[in-house]
Amino acid sequence: MSKELLDAFGKIVEDTLDRKLESKLEEVLDRKLEEVLDRKLDEKLDVRFSKFEEKMDAKLDVIFSEFEKKMDAKFEKIDVKFEKIDTRLTNVELNLKKVDKRLTKVELDLKKLDNRVTNVELTLENDISDKLQLILECVDGLAGRTKQIDNHDKKIDNHEIRICALEMAARRA
Repeated sequence: MSKELLDAFGKIVEDTLDRKLESKLEEVLDRKLEEVLDRKLDEKLDVRFSKFEEKMDAKLDVIFSEFEKKMDAKFEKIDVKFEKIDTRLTNVELNLKKVDKRLTKVELDLKKLDNRVTNVELTLENDISDKLQLILECVDGLAGRTKQIDNHDKKIDNHEIRICALEMAARRA
């Protein structure tokens, strides 16, 4: 029995070892298989991604070239608008120079008018002053004549009083 036991024991050990080896082998095979599958999947993904990248690069190239064309067109329009604005500004500048010349002429004309008005004012002041002087002389003359008239009126009153007194004296007598 001992041989049988040994054989049975050996068989159990062998079975156990086989199972352990088999399990280890399965694990190693599973890992290797996973690695191979992962590698294959990575390769497939790399191929797909590179195709995707190529497609995206092509599409982006088209998009960017269209974008550049549109931007160039817009910049050309902006340049044209700036040229128009520059032309307008030049015209405005020329008009402002003309206006400045006209204003200078107007300022000179205003100075001439101011001088004329000043001369007219001085002439009017002199005329008014002369006329006021004449009026004052006339008033002085009238005042003198008024005194003369008052004196004559008093003399006439005195003469009338004397005449009345003489007439009354002649009537009493």
